[in-house]
Amino acid sequence: MVDKGQGDFLLDFTDCKGMDSTFLGILAGVAIEARRGNSTGSVQLTGLDDRNLELVNNLGLHRIVTIVDSASGESAPFAVEAEGLPEEAQTEEQKKQMLIGAHEDLVKIDSANLDKFQDLLTFLKNEE
Repeated sequence: MVDKGQGDFLLDFTDCKGMDSTFLGILAGVAIEARRGNSTGSVQLTGLDDRNLELVNNLGLHRIVTIVDSASGESAPFAVEAEGLPEEAQTEEQKKQMLIGAHEDLVKIDSANLDKFQDLLTFLKNEE
């Protein structure tokens, strides 16, 4: 979507019960790309429960996204109609590269994440 000119994203996590590091890394990549293509581009997260907010903060995403506190009555500065993403078939190599890229993006936003994901990155990069 970023490559098609979309630069602002509002993601509602009200029904999200958990996130893993790969998803958070993909989210980091979207935030990085949104800013790269459009200096005013933004990724906003709303509806985060305490655990998901903790994950976002622990991995440093709070530095590159905006947390919209839905409990406070704040609203996002733009309206977005829910839109699904098309499914894309991926080869095993594409999946591996996506995993590597997602975790490398987490390291880009917070160097402390290297300690958390170094073993995974080394394994994935050395896997044939």
